[in-house]
Amino acid sequence: MRKVFFIHGIDSKPTRRADILFSPKDCNCVRDRAISFSVPVVKQKYDIQVHDVYVISGNTAVLKCKIPSYVTDYVMVTSWVQDGTINIYPNTDIGGKYVVLGNGDLYISNADAGDGYKSYSCRTVHRLTGEVQMSTYPSRIIVTESKNVDQPRITIDKYNARRVTLGEDVVLPCVAQGHPVPTYYWKRELQGQTVPVALGERLSTIASGLLKISKVRLEDRGVYICYANNSAGEETARITLEITAPLSVHVQPQVQVVDVGKTANFQCIINGYPISQITWMHNGKPVAPDSRVEVMIEPARLTIRNLNKEDRGMYQCFVSNNWDQGQATAELNMGDAGPELIYWFSEQTLQPGPSVSLKCVASGNPPPQFTWTLDGFTIPDHPRFLMGQYVTIQDDVISHVNISNIKAEDGGEYTCTAHNSVGKISHSARVNVFGLPYIRPMPKVTGVAGSNLVIKCPVAGYPIDTITWERDGQTLPINRRQRVYTNGTLVVEQTQRTEDAGTYTCQAQNRQRNSARRDVQVQILVPPKILPINPMTDLLREGMRAAITCQIMEGDLPITFRFERNGKPVSNNVALGTVVRRIDEFSSSLIIDQVTSAHTGNYTCIASNVAGAEKYVVPLTVNVPPKWTVEPIDASAAAGQEAVLHCQAGGYPSPTITWRKAIGSQPGEYKDFLFEPHVHQYQNGTLSFTHVSKDNEGQYLCEAKNNIGSGVSKVIFLKVNAPAHFLQKAKQVQVVKGEQAHLQCSALGDTPMEMMWKMGSLHIVPDSDPRFTIREQILLEGMVSELSIERTIRQDTTTFTCGATNAYGQDEMHIQLIVQEIPEAPRNVRVIEQLSRSIGLSWTLGFAGNSPINSYIVQYKLGTGLSWTLGFAGNSPINSYIVQYKLGTGNRADISARTTVAQRNPYLSVCFFMPFAVYKTEVESNPTSAKDSTGLPINYP
Repeated sequence: MRKVFFIHGIDSKPTRRADILFSPKDCNCVRDRAISFSVPVVKQKYDIQVHDVYVISGNTAVLKCKIPSYVTDYVMVTSWVQDGTINIYPNTDIGGKYVVLGNGDLYISNADAGDGYKSYSCRTVHRLTGEVQMSTYPSRIIVTESKNVDQPRITIDKYNARRVTLGEDVVLPCVAQGHPVPTYYWKRELQGQTVPVALGERLSTIASGLLKISKVRLEDRGVYICYANNSAGEETARITLEITAPLSVHVQPQVQVVDVGKTANFQCIINGYPISQITWMHNGKPVAPDSRVEVMIEPARLTIRNLNKEDRGMYQCFVSNNWDQGQATAELNMGDAGPELIYWFSEQTLQPGPSVSLKCVASGNPPPQFTWTLDGFTIPDHPRFLMGQYVTIQDDVISHVNISNIKAEDGGEYTCTAHNSVGKISHSARVNVFGLPYIRPMPKVTGVAGSNLVIKCPVAGYPIDTITWERDGQTLPINRRQRVYTNGTLVVEQTQRTEDAGTYTCQAQNRQRNSARRDVQVQILVPPKILPINPMTDLLREGMRAAITCQIMEGDLPITFRFERNGKPVSNNVALGTVVRRIDEFSSSLIIDQVTSAHTGNYTCIASNVAGAEKYVVPLTVNVPPKWTVEPIDASAAAGQEAVLHCQAGGYPSPTITWRKAIGSQPGEYKDFLFEPHVHQYQNGTLSFTHVSKDNEGQYLCEAKNNIGSGVSKVIFLKVNAPAHFLQKAKQVQVVKGEQAHLQCSALGDTPMEMMWKMGSLHIVPDSDPRFTIREQILLEGMVSELSIERTIRQDTTTFTCGATNAYGQDEMHIQLIVQEIPEAPRNVRVIEQLSRSIGLSWTLGFAGNSPINSYIVQYKLGTGLSWTLGFAGNSPINSYIVQYKLGTGNRADISARTTVAQRNPYLSVCFFMPFAVYKTEVESNPTSAKDSTGLPINYP
């Protein structure tokens, strides 16, 4: 027997493989049942590796947990274990010496010799199996000491990207190796400019080189630049921060009903970021834009014009990016649709006696109703005529007229008309019954003066030779307005009561001259005609009285009057101050007691009677002096940012708004704005400064005028808040060792302002070093701070950071202090060449004292003589010079370096005795005083 397991609707056989796991990868919902697909994952053995790292003392060490690529999706780092006992867990909230990032990397700041004696292992867990595994071997940090000055070297990828979900925390890493220990600062690219990262509650540095952004926002995305700096130089790394938010989609409206021929709109409301692609589907097929279908991207909208039945169904909006996708569904149902004839009867010719059935079938929404006519008149009310209709299961309407025992007088043109709230459609065809001519009685026909009158003679009998019309014994037509057609239709164009009302006679005749006659009374009614009314524009001011009188020049009584304003009825309304007063049978007035701007509009007088109606539109405007709709107020903005001053006024005609700036500090005189590229005034009165500066601070006058009254004006003050900033971002200061150093930084910006100093990464506080003194002075446009260092020493050579902060921003200035000393005496002297009367000496330079070596001074004397020979050598790190000597006696050479700090510096003395057989050399060195020499013997090989 085969066992079958059902997993969410999937028929799957059980597996005997114990090393295969199932990982959910996709879920596809189909109406009321969900189908879940699982992908088998093979359980594999794996090893975790960690490697030793080298780091210069004081720098940051980074340990990485090496996880095989085939299990990286399922294995995560849970902690690092120090010396097999202490767990270091992922935590970026407090920083400190040890920081473990979300990807499992361990950052150890300020590495020292003690860190080199500790071991570090990586602990991981398998998400699917729960298996915990340690790295195969622990790693160590190899801490090295550097005596040279090394420029910072970035040890991470200099161009990399980080992706984080909106609202989460992210740490941007920047690690460099250098000596002295590098300091780090961050900048970012904004609108084509590089600006310092404003550290605060959300953005902070949790350790050297680690920038943490808490609860990231969309505006945090972009390029961040890390600067690693020391006295030897600087290096940068660029990190692109990409921010994503889970995509969610909603289509509005979810269900809509639209009439055929109208327009349907669907809007795709999207939450999430980024949005790479938007696709619309109709009943599972992509929507292709054409002349009727428009697909918009921003905003995401689908518009379908001139709807037809094929457009109904389900519409889906699919949104996706490289990491996520979402979709939503909406339904479009057809609303009211005009009738369409599906089946209709055809013309028939038959003998009297049999029964006849005429049928029409139509569709539409709502289902149409049918009416039937015979030669334009209603079907005769007779038991032999039976009409009916019904609706099929397909919502089609079938209507029929059954005529039993048909007679000659039943012949004529039958018309079926299907109509609903959207429209109507008709079909006509003749039913000819053999017999003598016959004209059915016609009711009184009413026409409207000025329109066309159409009368069809209801002739029966077959065949008919001629159909004519007469009036007062005269055969029509008798003028150009009258037309008679062979089918018996009379058309009178532009009817007039005096000429066209009366009795008309229709006569039908066959070839045997058998004929029939029938009279019809025609009545012509006259619709109302309104006497033209003068427009009421540029006449009224607020508070005046207005009256619109509507008078009829002609038209049959009774006549009714009504007034509308902008398409809406106007009646007696105390609140609006409107009164409609009927003057007599032919006129009516609309009276407004006190006009205001609310009464402005198009007023329509509508006069109607049984013959029709006429409208006359009277525009009415009320002149209104300017009044504030958005009154200008004092404003403030940060320098360099956009500043907006709002000023809007209403009135009629529309006021002209003008901005002027006060001359001087006291308002009184104002100047117009000339062309300024960063200042723009919009048509609605808003004044915008693209990059506001201190020069824009001052009094501004906004004035609104429309030549109605004196206008309105107001003076406001624009305060430009200057954030703390430095014009000079970096400089270098040189001082001789032991002398006093003065480091000065001048910050611009609004006060109060707080200044701070850092030496490397350490903050300088008043009691940190008695040699340090900080003085500050408030200036007109900012603040200056000076750091004085008494008795400078070699360790003072580093980068000092001056920071300035106020309520509107912060900035930093970097000052590199170089303490210059007397260079040390040359060292490592050796004989590189020996000639008959001279030898070649070479040496290397000790500490240069942070000053460039101009040259080396070499002076020597032969034997016991008192005269010295002076010479100069180059300034390369390894130098040489040829020194003469005398055999059989003592010789001496002094070597020293010359810099800009001092011309007479510690020297190296070389004393050598050259016998005839054996060569022996002695070296004297004096690193501190040229007069106090000690000898250091060396042997010449």
